[in-house]
Amino acid sequence: MNLIAQEFQPIAAIATTPTAANLLEPICQTLGATLWIPESCQKIVNLPLNTQVYTESLKNYLNYFAKLYSAII
Repeated sequence: MNLIAQEFQPIAAIATTPTAANLLEPICQTLGATLWIPESCQKIVNLPLNTQVYTESLKNYLNYFAKLYSAII
């Protein structure tokens, strides 16, 4: 029995490029996870409603994500 899989499930993914966003989008849809993309990708990528945009540097957002999801990043 895999205890880690029982206790941890991805609830969000962070894409830093349009290619990454397109690759992660179907995975996030399957898992019901939120996909976070940088503002610079917002107009380039056409993604569904479970996509959120971060507007500052990823470095600045990592602490926010950890608190928002009470999770390991």
